[in-house]
Amino acid sequence: MLLAIDVGNTNTVFGFWKNDSWQPIWRLSTKTKDTADDWLASLLALRGDESLSVSKALCASVVPSVDEPLAKAIESAFGVRLAFIKPDQVPTLAVEYDPPFAVGADRIANAIGVRAKHGTPAVVVDFGTATTFDAVTADAYVGGAILPGPALSMEALFLHTAKLPRVAIQKPERCIGKTTTESLQSGLVLGYAGAIDSLAKRMIEELGGAARVIATGGLANLFAPLCATIEAVDPLLTLDGIRLIAEGT
Repeated sequence: MLLAIDVGNTNTVFGFWKNDSWQPIWRLSTKTKDTADDWLASLLALRGDESLSVSKALCASVVPSVDEPLAKAIESAFGVRLAFIKPDQVPTLAVEYDPPFAVGADRIANAIGVRAKHGTPAVVVDFGTATTFDAVTADAYVGGAILPGPALSMEALFLHTAKLPRVAIQKPERCIGKTTTESLQSGLVLGYAGAIDSLAKRMIEELGGAARVIATGGLANLFAPLCATIEAVDPLLTLDGIRLIAEGT
């Protein structure tokens, strides 16, 4: 089976592709100081007594310091060499980015995934530590935009102001906040949804006026109903993109 790994700044997701489905899917916190032994211990704890025969492992990583210890742990746990997606070396997709290797591997996986699963032209909105926008045509990764994620924005406000508290990232009852918590949630959620729609609409125009907008990532289900431009949520888009790259699609 294929092991697809998506290493993000906050979480690392492990997906095992077997019998045309992902089973199981594991999630670990991304800890940049973890050693190979730390990663191995976490993987063995998740695996338990489950028999997982991995024949190939491919990773989209945006955290370079994790790559070497994770690769050693994967080889120890599953007996396979972990390969890494190089954004400028995916033969089925031209990368119109300067320089091509600077775009995140997860964004290339999203581009491959959206093209195969949802069609093009498309815009992918991926809600992570940063929220990324990726414009994709049938032949190319065109480019995109990057916003600080809602949780990161909340943390910045908490750390750099004297009185603003941390609040849950959730939809407020009203736009006009009656408390500090409601006011923060209005800006962080409703205001953020407006920013998503604004960027998505501009990208759709630049793509010729017609493009599907597909959301993925941890907060996609929260924001999709609040955004007029988002057509669908695909929580497995990145893993499927990694799988398709592994298959040479």
